[in-house]
Amino acid sequence: MSEQPSKQYKSDSLTRFGGEAQYDMAVFDFCDRIIEDSTLAFFYGAFGHDRLAVVQKNLLDLAFLESADEEGYISSLLNSVTLEHSKLFTIGLNETHFDSLKNPFVEALRHSWVEEDVLEEAILLLKPLPVMFSN
Repeated sequence: MSEQPSKQYKSDSLTRFGGEAQYDMAVFDFCDRIIEDSTLAFFYGAFGHDRLAVVQKNLLDLAFLESADEEGYISSLLNSVTLEHSKLFTIGLNETHFDSLKNPFVEALRHSWVEEDVLEEAILLLKPLPVMFSN
């Protein structure tokens, strides 16, 4: 198994989210909220919780990781996320659904006691994601 490259998060966001374990818990909470939302569950429900957590964390990492990509990790991540989401686009997912994902993620962070200024910064970092999928 190949070793994962070290990840550098923008604005020290991982630390500001409370560390990696806290971030992982927020992602799991986020996935619970996705599954509870009938509109989003239509697209993401078939993944199963563990797979959904991987897919969503990869998507979030595209927003939160620094773009320096000496080891090709970001490119690989983008390819993986694009492949996963291309399947969803065939059943009607579109870039407007990314706005629908924002609220459950923010609520998951809020539930994890992340401070409001960090939430606001996270929202700003998430804004470019729909552009990646607007083809």
